[in-house]
Amino acid sequence: MTIDIRSASVDLSAETRAAFENEARTALARFEPQLAHVRLSFFDDNGPKGGPALRCRIQGSAHGLDRIVSVEDVREEPGAALAVALERFREALARQLKRRTEGRRSVESRRGEPDPAGQAG
Repeated sequence: MTIDIRSASVDLSAETRAAFENEARTALARFEPQLAHVRLSFFDDNGPKGGPALRCRIQGSAHGLDRIVSVEDVREEPGAALAVALERFREALARQLKRRTEGRRSVESRRGEPDPAGQAG
């Protein structure tokens, strides 16, 4: 799993980036075999005005999923936004992977059933 950290309008030190990457790896460890790529993006929605508008967006692609999982959260501090967004991302990713697994089971169970259109009426 690769983790890409972007911060267009938020100044993150090298130490903070490393800490955020470590936090993401720890939080997503159980999904590591499925995750191909994760992007952490940080934005300051208020710019120089300040205030509680530091947005953390997490986007990730997983093997076998057709869509990208994307969540975000806005807080006063980027670390707080990351913590909440990671929890939301884990939940969203778990839902998507569960749907994929349930879809496979449904197809597999139908394979053993006779085709109703092919039965004599």
